[in-house]
Amino acid sequence: MIKGLIYDFDGLIIDTEICDYHSWLEIYQEYDLDYPLCEWQKIIGNYSAIPVPLDRLDRLAGPIDRNAIDKRRMARSTELALKQDLLPGVMDYLENMRLLGLKAAIASSSPRTWLDCILKPRNLARHFQTIVTGDMVNQVKPSPELFNAALKILGITPAEALVLEDSVNGLIAAKSAGIRCVIIPSSLTRGMDFHDADLVLDSLDSMPLTTLIEHFNGDAPDA
Repeated sequence: MIKGLIYDFDGLIIDTEICDYHSWLEIYQEYDLDYPLCEWQKIIGNYSAIPVPLDRLDRLAGPIDRNAIDKRRMARSTELALKQDLLPGVMDYLENMRLLGLKAAIASSSPRTWLDCILKPRNLARHFQTIVTGDMVNQVKPSPELFNAALKILGITPAEALVLEDSVNGLIAAKSAGIRCVIIPSSLTRGMDFHDADLVLDSLDSMPLTTLIEHFNGDAPDA
């Protein structure tokens, strides 16, 4: 019986990933360099205190003022993300969770400060019992630590949870935590290999929450 949903954030609730990618691409273009999409796709769903694109830029065009560039890039990414709408179906899911008595969490590799920049203006945090972020754990996705932490706080077992993700790293993390995973590809992860997913949806708008829960309650794993 599904008792709770664990949501990824970037690319799942709002398509911030494309904002992040474009902000890095703009920085690279200032140095007459390209930042191939395939390189960005490798790190979607992951996060490090020293961003991979920054290290790459330093190798290709350094020495650079790393702090100044990262601060400017983050400001640009936030600017773009604040203009993004919620992805299709997200608000319906958030509003219907309470009607169905479901618990909910966000488990994101990104730091809490980043999520707050996007969540607070929209008052979205009220929909979740907990928000677990990359700066709260030792290892981010593809480690299962974020999802394990969310399960513990929600007080549910892996069999009672459902993860909603958009990335391969998130899928690996969910499976490592023993949780069934629904993939809703983002604009940047569409076409990637999600063969291990329990279900792949074009968008949350393509399947009502009640139908999704019925689907998985009818396919419950053995306890």
